[in-house]
Amino acid sequence: MSDGKTNFDGLLSEAACGGATECIAFLIERGAQPNAVGEHRRTPLHRAAGNGFAHVLPMLLEYGCDPRMLFPLEYEAPSELYPNGRKFLRAFEKDDVDRVLECPKECKQVLKEWDIRKTINILARRQLAQEKEKLQRQRQLEEKESNATERMAELELELAEAREKRQQAFRLREHRILDYDTAKCEGKKLDAEAFKLLERLIQEAFDEELLARSKVQMLEEELRKAGKDAREANAALNPTQWDQTIPLKQVEDVVIRDIGDVLAKSGKLCLVIDSTEAATSLFNYRAGTCDPCRQRAAHGSESTSG
Repeated sequence: MSDGKTNFDGLLSEAACGGATECIAFLIERGAQPNAVGEHRRTPLHRAAGNGFAHVLPMLLEYGCDPRMLFPLEYEAPSELYPNGRKFLRAFEKDDVDRVLECPKECKQVLKEWDIRKTINILARRQLAQEKEKLQRQRQLEEKESNATERMAELELELAEAREKRQQAFRLREHRILDYDTAKCEGKKLDAEAFKLLERLIQEAFDEELLARSKVQMLEEELRKAGKDAREANAALNPTQWDQTIPLKQVEDVVIRDIGDVLAKSGKLCLVIDSTEAATSLFNYRAGTCDPCRQRAAHGSESTSG
């Protein structure tokens, strides 16, 4: 199932149509919407009543199925407040059950005995719970984005230091190799122990440079992960806002590699605007070495993407 919620809503309607109480409970407890509207504006309550499953109606009503949705919507003519008019649920009148609905009398009796105030209270509690959950989710995303952004700043500093140390280790290694080669070529009279010492120092320099390189790679991966977390949180907080400023060093991760699948999940193409043309150079370089990169680069170029 590609969309669990939508499919659950459809399955709930089918379960109500067949009077399957266990399936109804299972689906609603997993997020199916009791008042989801299907074909011909029929809700699960409508389908259960229409098929004569009177024993299912109390269960659906207790889960928050709104009996007002069994009737056509009221229409209010255009006004200053609503220039295009508006539609809204009509008041639940028990006389309408006999007059409007087409269902067995047992079902009509259950509906007429139902207190609509219970439905209003159930829906109000559910809306409050949903708003609290939404607010909590938003706070979690904001905290995630903030933590990821702070971590990215820390990693930038660590990465700069690690790269400098790697360069120092590389220069030291090359310097020792040069000293060794010079001693060999010029035929300096060094004993075997001296050459062994130089070889050992060269090996130590190789090891130091390798460790420094590994640390740089580790920090780069951490930085990519922090960037992924920040972008995912930002995309969830602002699902309709796609423009964002991207540091040049993150263009590859965001546009080419799409770490976090933000672009893939959006279903949109990426437009990159880069006045310095530095990103364009990156795309041209990557497009010449990697087919997927060439395909992505064909869609645009930038430091602000959207």
